[in-house]
Amino acid sequence: MGIDANILVRRVAADRVDDAWLDAISAGLCRDIGQDRFLSFEEECDDCFDAAASAWQARFAAHPLYVALSLCDDTDQRKRELGELIEEDLGPCRARGQRVIQRSSSCCREPGDPPPGSRYQQDGPPIDADPGECLLEINLFSRYYDEDYARGDPILIAAVADWLDAQIPGCEVWYGGDSSGVLAAPFGRQRRRQLIEHARVHGDPSGYWQPPARTD
Repeated sequence: MGIDANILVRRVAADRVDDAWLDAISAGLCRDIGQDRFLSFEEECDDCFDAAASAWQARFAAHPLYVALSLCDDTDQRKRELGELIEEDLGPCRARGQRVIQRSSSCCREPGDPPPGSRYQQDGPPIDADPGECLLEINLFSRYYDEDYARGDPILIAAVADWLDAQIPGCEVWYGGDSSGVLAAPFGRQRRRQLIEHARVHGDPSGYWQPPARTD
């Protein structure tokens, strides 16, 4: 087992974070970086996704237009139009695999756990949110990378951090691993460039990742 890369996003106001905002910011990150670069939270916790999908279906069935829709034949154009009107009110049902940014500790919960977004769990002391703060986490489809563990893709990790800086003004990006006592720490622009430069100079003798070939 290796150490996978995790990103913690801090200094995000809790009253800003709802499911619609998380879906929108996740969609933007997937569009700009690539959905295959992330582990979606539905993949890690099917029960969480199934519960959200079931809740959406219940709201759909409780919508005032649903009775009229249920009386339409499947070939009736009106049925499709009514369905579209209901979705406009509720927003679309999220597709599996699209939520790549989530409140911390949202999945695999147990009785007595603190509310999602209030604590970041790691292989070491947890990080608790400050008053009014919501902690967000991203699980990258990459191994962790630093000078002593040159396994992951530092360009990807830095690009995600840069994207978060641009799209969530005022946030603070932290970076760590998912195991082996690799704790999250502030991940500023200077540290990001240090890792990229380390990879450029040293490469990865294990063959997990190599910098692009130079053309000059």
